[in-house]
Amino acid sequence: MGKVYSVNEFIQRDMDAISMGFEKYETPFGNYALNVTNDPNGVSCGTGDSFYSYIDWHGNSTDFDIVDMEAYALASVCQTYGIPFRCYKYISDSGNPQDWKDNCAKGVDLFVERLEKDGLI
Repeated sequence: MGKVYSVNEFIQRDMDAISMGFEKYETPFGNYALNVTNDPNGVSCGTGDSFYSYIDWHGNSTDFDIVDMEAYALASVCQTYGIPFRCYKYISDSGNPQDWKDNCAKGVDLFVERLEKDGLI
């Protein structure tokens, strides 16, 4: 929490088509995991619209480092059309509204610092 992360890999964490012969998180006729950068410090992101729990629907620990609701779709479209995609995530809270209030404003400065460090601005 309170840190900007560079994301290398995206997983559609809501996808469960195992009973149809697909791998865990594999989108039928789509992608499994999308890799977008070679940042040695990058993390994996599990995208989904279900409420997140540290234990997934099979009772196992998660296979990703952070969660969101939209990055897998963005990465998938960019990969399909050959558009370069770079993703950063700022974790402002762990579900506690006070954490969000305390940390949200800090994200802007941290994000600018990270972009400068990566030579993007």
